[in-house]
Amino acid sequence: MSRGPATPWKKCDPITVPRPRARSIVSAWTRERQAHALQDRDGRLFLALPAVQLELAPCKVAPPTEGKALRAALAAGYGFPAYDDGEGGFSWLAVPLDPNRSWTGTYEALHFRVSSGERADRPASEHPAVWGASLYDAEADYVTTLASAPEGSTLAEDCAHVARAIAQYARAVHPCRARP
Repeated sequence: MSRGPATPWKKCDPITVPRPRARSIVSAWTRERQAHALQDRDGRLFLALPAVQLELAPCKVAPPTEGKALRAALAAGYGFPAYDDGEGGFSWLAVPLDPNRSWTGTYEALHFRVSSGERADRPASEHPAVWGASLYDAEADYVTTLASAPEGSTLAEDCAHVARAIAQYARAVHPCRARP
């Protein structure tokens, strides 16, 4: 809720802010002398000043998945797309060796199937095993497997290792297609 000068209270569209941003909002508001903060049993936080009222409600956001973490490492660091795929209860990321290939063309040429255990779509907090990247050709025949990160590495370290290994392999095979 907010109120402008000489206007009645009105309801604004809700927005979602990251937890650190919500903390900074609460911190800034609670420094005000006339500010009041109340929390109800549902976890909603109400902040009020004489002319302004703000409601912060916790929302349930799906946790990031392992696949999203690796996808981010591949895209941000090396420009490679990664596509969700799976079969029979298993899921993996399909990564074309040529970063310019679309999802529909991924399996028509050399590509990686990257997985961690049986599921690439599990929450990142449940990362049970390091990522493995295996290269397949257009006929779905196995070609090779890249070295995985050392056991006990964090998800971030594991993602960085596999993304770097895919980029290095791609550069060795197609030097002009993979950015450094």
